[in-house]
Amino acid sequence: MNIRLSNLQSVLTSADHIRHDAEHHCLLLSRLIEDSEASDKTGALDFLRVDDSVRVKRLRKAIHRAIIVLEESRKSFKSKNLETLRKQLIDVLADNT
Repeated sequence: MNIRLSNLQSVLTSADHIRHDAEHHCLLLSRLIEDSEASDKTGALDFLRVDDSVRVKRLRKAIHRAIIVLEESRKSFKSKNLETLRKQLIDVLADNT
């Protein structure tokens, strides 16, 4: 296995771990919010309620940056998976503008 392919596989594995961890944190936050709402503690978790427009802007910026990185590495990594991912991210941004 060449080094580029090995590095790419490491990045993809790392990204999968990050996605899994993020999903786990979302589940924990959902449970925390449900528990807070059930106990009628108003305002206890206000710090978790981020303005959606700010969150959407941050997500769009992160997706845009990912597209740029994928575009810049296109010639280095001739991967159909990365090309497909890049196109999917572009479609997501186009759908939400």
